[in-house]
Amino acid sequence: MLRGSVFAILVPLLVPLLVCLSGLDAYAYSYTTTYITCGQSYTLSCGSSSYTRAGTFKFSSYPNAYTSSTNCTVTFKVDGSYCTGIGDYAIYFNIKTLALGYSDSAKIIERSTYYPYVVTTTKNLYGGYQPGNTYPTSVAQFLSQYTYSPIVTLEITTTRNSFYSGNPITLDYNVLNEYATTFVGSYCSALSGYVQEDIICDSGNRVNCPYSYTPTTEITNEATAIGNCGLDYGAIAGIAIGSLFAFACIIAIGTMIARRSRRGRVLHQHTVYPHVGPAVISGNVNQAFGQPQYFQGPPPQYEAAGQQAPYPAGGQTIPQPRV
Repeated sequence: MLRGSVFAILVPLLVPLLVCLSGLDAYAYSYTTTYITCGQSYTLSCGSSSYTRAGTFKFSSYPNAYTSSTNCTVTFKVDGSYCTGIGDYAIYFNIKTLALGYSDSAKIIERSTYYPYVVTTTKNLYGGYQPGNTYPTSVAQFLSQYTYSPIVTLEITTTRNSFYSGNPITLDYNVLNEYATTFVGSYCSALSGYVQEDIICDSGNRVNCPYSYTPTTEITNEATAIGNCGLDYGAIAGIAIGSLFAFACIIAIGTMIARRSRRGRVLHQHTVYPHVGPAVISGNVNQAFGQPQYFQGPPPQYEAAGQQAPYPAGGQTIPQPRV
């Protein structure tokens, strides 16, 4: 019985700790890598699947290599008509790698319409060696405005008959919600939007929710991923210490109760209550009633209730007590 009570008390104390620690089991997801082509438009999903809301864009080869073309344009957009009633969306890019030729350049451009105005935001990406963070890998980052259907354009300008090869840029992307939904409920404070929990907890070499974000027009804002789904180690340590302290207190209290219970059982086994029959006075009237006797060993022997002792002086009997 006591063990069951202690277990019932421990369960609600340990559940918060287990829930918090389970959040530390972040792991790397396998995202879809899409190889993009100049002149194409790509629609990003606003649905509930993490495998369509986040992924990677890259080129299979250097654009316009060994050709006379100098411009390469790729468009990315979110079609909010597939997810009506959920609010606005934003596209977040972590520019993971940048390997443009020294004489080449690129821009990330967003044209937002605030009727009757059109606001253009430009991120300049230069050629040549560009340092950045190594893990997670990041050269710069870009966040679009929260709109019903955000559209972002990547423009790469190359030299005529460029001899460069390989992929010039890698973009890890993530679609955010401005408001929480049943399947997108993890808030990313740096991006002021909501990310799916499995995406925000990704521990691989990518950034879905940076530690901070400052919009810049140059390559000066490389990303740093949040740690362990944003869980606070101090809070987890506090919960763990508090739970262990409560556990120790409960064990101590339970031990005290168990000891007192054992003492009570031992005392009860050595308490004998003799049979109380019709009282007959033989001597002092204060000894008329039987009293419990405490002693070690077998109980004493008593004479039968029917055997009466001689009457006291005067030959009068004492009225029987009411039982």
